[in-house]
Amino acid sequence: MKRKNGYLFFIVFLFFCNLLIADGAIVPVAVINLEVKDEAGYFIDDTGNEEEGFDNLSCQVWLNDGYGAAVGFSDVNVEYLELFSTIPSPHYFGIIVVQTSSLYPSSNPGDILKIWVQYNPTGENPNQEGMIEIPLTDESMIELTANEALYLTSEIITEDYGEEDLTGTYQYNTSRGIDDVCEVTLTLPDGSEGDITVGLLSQKPGSVPLHGINFGFYFDKKGLTTLGSGNISVTIDWNSNIGLTGTTESNQGMYISEDGIYWVNTKNVTYSGLSVYGTTLPDFSEGFTSSSGSMTFDINHIPHSVVFGDGDGSYTETTPPQPVGLTAVINGSNLDLTWNKSPQPGVTYDVQEYVGNAWTNLDVSGSIGGTTQKTYSAPGITTDSKFYRAKVSNNSGQISYSQPLGYVKYTLAASGWNMVGYTMGENGTTVDNLYSNISNVESGGVKIWNKDTQAWVTYNDGSTKGLQKGDVFLVNVSSGSTWYSTGSAYSSDGPYSYTFKYSGKGYNLIILPFDKAGITTAAALYDDIFGSSSHTSYNRTISYFDQASGKFLTFEDGPIPSGFDAQVKVGTPFMIHVGSADNNSTWPE
Repeated sequence: MKRKNGYLFFIVFLFFCNLLIADGAIVPVAVINLEVKDEAGYFIDDTGNEEEGFDNLSCQVWLNDGYGAAVGFSDVNVEYLELFSTIPSPHYFGIIVVQTSSLYPSSNPGDILKIWVQYNPTGENPNQEGMIEIPLTDESMIELTANEALYLTSEIITEDYGEEDLTGTYQYNTSRGIDDVCEVTLTLPDGSEGDITVGLLSQKPGSVPLHGINFGFYFDKKGLTTLGSGNISVTIDWNSNIGLTGTTESNQGMYISEDGIYWVNTKNVTYSGLSVYGTTLPDFSEGFTSSSGSMTFDINHIPHSVVFGDGDGSYTETTPPQPVGLTAVINGSNLDLTWNKSPQPGVTYDVQEYVGNAWTNLDVSGSIGGTTQKTYSAPGITTDSKFYRAKVSNNSGQISYSQPLGYVKYTLAASGWNMVGYTMGENGTTVDNLYSNISNVESGGVKIWNKDTQAWVTYNDGSTKGLQKGDVFLVNVSSGSTWYSTGSAYSSDGPYSYTFKYSGKGYNLIILPFDKAGITTAAALYDDIFGSSSHTSYNRTISYFDQASGKFLTFEDGPIPSGFDAQVKVGTPFMIHVGSADNNSTWPE
């Protein structure tokens, strides 16, 4: 779909998406909002009429390697919106909106959404084009605007190849102040079939390494049907000024990227003596100048992009992204942990365990397996809970950690209701899954606490009601059993919070979340929630449900009921009673 709209529609559109997210019964909507600009950094205007619209703008969208099933603006889930804003000054801007969850309902965090855009500003050549690869997360919306927008660059004519080298001469757009000529030659292995496009890599902020980057190329592989076996030789020559100022080996660098977002320097960061990307290091020994030079290296695959730049000899990689695609599954006496491979190549992995209120390296990099998904089997499911996180490091010493993942064990008694917390797992898991995963659930044996009405709501087997992290529910089983709440503690957005409601009753149910794992006593929990304002005209209390007696045991900033402190641990549900002055207060803040 392609249409012109004002900024008001865009705001309402985003608000509608957030309403869907807010309803726990609906799976979060994954929406991509991608701003697109021409190579001069300007808004791409509509050259057609409002009904037909955007005759000279096209796009293709596909997931992972599914280019053969790519869709464009003819699909209802892909549209271009021409919007107007008054901030910081009146201007138009163009947004490609992709309804990812509708277009690819089976997509998961870590999948790569690819968007290719082509624009013909005059109705004749040369076209402008650009491609972006967006790693999906479990966030409800990904916005790439302003500095993160897709900037198009002049199209380079596609050349077919088979046994011949792919060679092209490419000239920079003068609007960047560089009007010089350089040449890229790819020598592909025998047996390669199809075609490839080489284009100028946009120097948009946020998409190149932090040091001064002067020029670069991207390689569009979507037309490559077969890549033969063997290494690829890359030669880049230039015979006019390309803007480099470094003339010695110590202040020259070449970066390669798999997605145009995360970069590795091939000179100062090496692995086992070789570039992480290839079989030979780029040759910097002869040095090259701004006015002429040549660079040749071998590589074992075609990257997304290559850039050159100046520096001070301290080129570093970008920080690895936070690991996503987290799962934790009980497997016998072990807990199998998985997460998606980092999009930044050349990284190393480890796992940390949360022990004694601190994270400890397990030093198990040699035991982590998998290719597209990394796996580690943590031994010893012997305690009420265990928490881990994946650690990813690059050779520049930069580290990222996943959200916590692990399990909380709930022991369910056969007589009466058991109060349970949805502590670990995926948002949107249905009640139907609870009936399947918890043994011996009675008919009508699941009740979920409704935060707004402050009442229990019964759900039967087959219900598609979705659970959210932090929900509290009751379960009635016909015989004693054990249930493990497994998965990640949070979404990629991080820790959640509760909004306490009064509504004339003042009863609120919470679980002790992982970010409050350091709280181990009733008094500490009380102080963390209420602070020093405990004695008021109404009772501020915390209670936990004692299944054996079928009653709540209550603490009100005084004597601690026997056994209460032992229940203050991650995953335990508590009832919090507040007064009218606490209405709409949040915890944790």
